[in-house]
Amino acid sequence: MSRLHLLLLGPPEARVDSRPLKLPTRKALALLIYLALEGGPQPREHLAALLWPESSPDRSRASLRSTLNRLQASLGQAGGQVLASLLSIDNNALALPPNPSLDLDLRLAESAYTQARAERLRRAPTEKSTTLFVLQRAFAAYRGDFLAGFSLGDAPGFDDWADLQREIWRRRLGLILDRLSEIQFGMGEFAGVAETAARWITLDPLNEVAYRRKMRAHFAAGERGQALEVYESCRATLATELDAEPDPETQALFARIRAQHSLPRAAARPQRPNTPLTTIENLFAGREAEQTAMAESYRRTVGGSPQVISLVGEAGMGRTRLATEFLAWASAAGAEVLQGSAFESGSLTPFLPLVEVIRSLFDRGSVPTGLLGEARLAPLSALLPELRDRFADLPPAPLESELDRTSLLEALVHLTLALAERAPLVLFMDDLQWADRATLDALQYAARRWRESAPRIMLLVSLRSESLRPLAQSRLGSLAEWLTHMDRTLGPLDLSLQPLGERDTVRMVQSILAPPHAGFAQWVFDETRGHPFYLIETLKDLIERRALHPKRKADGKWTFVVDAEHDLGKAARVPSTVWAVIRARLDRLSPNGFAMLAAGAVLEQGLTFVRLCAISRLAEDEGLAALDELISSRLLVEGGQPDAPSAYALSHNMLRDVAYTEAGDARRRLFHRRALDLLEASQVSPAVLAHHALAAGEETAAYQRSLAAGHEALRLGATGEALIHFERARQIIQGSSLPSV
Repeated sequence: MSRLHLLLLGPPEARVDSRPLKLPTRKALALLIYLALEGGPQPREHLAALLWPESSPDRSRASLRSTLNRLQASLGQAGGQVLASLLSIDNNALALPPNPSLDLDLRLAESAYTQARAERLRRAPTEKSTTLFVLQRAFAAYRGDFLAGFSLGDAPGFDDWADLQREIWRRRLGLILDRLSEIQFGMGEFAGVAETAARWITLDPLNEVAYRRKMRAHFAAGERGQALEVYESCRATLATELDAEPDPETQALFARIRAQHSLPRAAARPQRPNTPLTTIENLFAGREAEQTAMAESYRRTVGGSPQVISLVGEAGMGRTRLATEFLAWASAAGAEVLQGSAFESGSLTPFLPLVEVIRSLFDRGSVPTGLLGEARLAPLSALLPELRDRFADLPPAPLESELDRTSLLEALVHLTLALAERAPLVLFMDDLQWADRATLDALQYAARRWRESAPRIMLLVSLRSESLRPLAQSRLGSLAEWLTHMDRTLGPLDLSLQPLGERDTVRMVQSILAPPHAGFAQWVFDETRGHPFYLIETLKDLIERRALHPKRKADGKWTFVVDAEHDLGKAARVPSTVWAVIRARLDRLSPNGFAMLAAGAVLEQGLTFVRLCAISRLAEDEGLAALDELISSRLLVEGGQPDAPSAYALSHNMLRDVAYTEAGDARRRLFHRRALDLLEASQVSPAVLAHHALAAGEETAAYQRSLAAGHEALRLGATGEALIHFERARQIIQGSSLPSV
């Protein structure tokens, strides 16, 4: 029985068994390819307009009929009735359903991608991988980009579709090559790793993970010179294409291979996916005054005057986005940028944001250990016990007295001073309203020491304005007083963010519309009043409701067309509050998608695929579908390190608030209980475990974990947090049936 083979990864080829299939026209091949990939019935009107857009409806339908007849005749001549009947045809639609007589090289690639992604998400060790054979087959089948060198010219809709497919398959092959080279490296097949990584670099010449893997393969094979050549190729490519240097991890690997020490520069800003929703998220305008003031503060920092900048605004006012834009600018200017975040679930975990910063430094090899010395590293090991695995000769670091607490604070200060010696240092602390007292005290102590030493250090903090109200100060004392003290100690810049003005909002919305639509842009401002998060979520909502239609331009950028039938006067179709906008988007999720999102809202930090599935009780396949749904909707974003298994985060704290509330009390308590059981087996702070136990209503566990959290806080010299945990344990005993202690 004859089989039709469609080879689409590379220049398109159609074969019947081993013989080339001669098709009458390029349009016939395009029609066959489109039906094979899209699946399901395709309306004749759509196909005619797609392939013959410049013809009248009657002429385009006639062209479609003629092309279809010739395509069927070609299939019948080459493979008889078996192939001629592959196409499903009726008066309204055409289809090319799955059939044993139809073979697509994309199916092999898709199977390899699915298996590689599943292994990556569950952190499967390379030595236990079962996907090597299918990955190798996919690698061998890849001849080039999707439909390489094929276009129609007079059918831009088809060419746009092909461009989109091309990007999708590039990303998928990137993961296939990533996983294949990982497995090959684990097996010691260094020549194979180098070959796979070379193909990966050809596919994605700006991906530094691919360069690093090729460098490691050559070095492991004893080819030191070739490893250094790969680095030089990486450096030259990034300089030419991005005007940037390799990121610190790449430079650190280069330094180790060269057996010398050089100073890594700040990483180039990571590239984000190019989709309609990310285009909306990337909108930024109306903060020129704030950016100018922050740039001037940075210049004072470089001049040896330590600065503190506070970004204050209500939730959704764009604090983190403004900080991100500034950090990218500072990084490009040569600054070393460090970032830490506070979380509500970790608000009583001593030094949590600072631990995040220090751990990231060591993980990417950016800590100037030669400038610190073992005496300074030893106290830091109290916060990061894994340091003792890296530095086996560290002296013991008991933390049982105030002197030991001072030693820890001094070690933190000396770390920042050592970093500032090699480049201006910008330390960003996001969502400071959730920071623990120990972190605030450490930053206050550091500020006094910075003032004495005049290093090139800037502290950038972001916090919600509602946290400065008197009623919000009961847990940590007055955060406003802390800010006042910091302002007196360092050069201050206090920025209170307000909604965007009418002019800035209208201009920003107009910038993405083609053709321009002043009435729509004005309507968006009237609905949102320039509130940044509300504005962005409203535009996303309109895209999902098909009131805005994305259109990709020749340069790959997206513009949007306002639906002619959308009645701007019917504002009821668009939710009128931020909460309602988010809830409307959540209502469109599948039950599994919402369950996974609720699991993320409960867990809040350390989100991985395995944890999200465990808490939401989703099987692996169900979890993958839910994860794809959340990522494509930009409700969940990937935030892991390039060489580490994927980690995720909710796209905004306001989204987390809504998802957490909408989950309902019963689901929240159940998910907190599952989170507690799951995290018990991990090295998670007792304070985080106490948080989940309390939220789950598990009195015994909450009491035990609160006591453990109190003792852990005392060990770190965080007396304030310790008292809170012990008081909480006392209240649990008094208000429950647990036996008193």
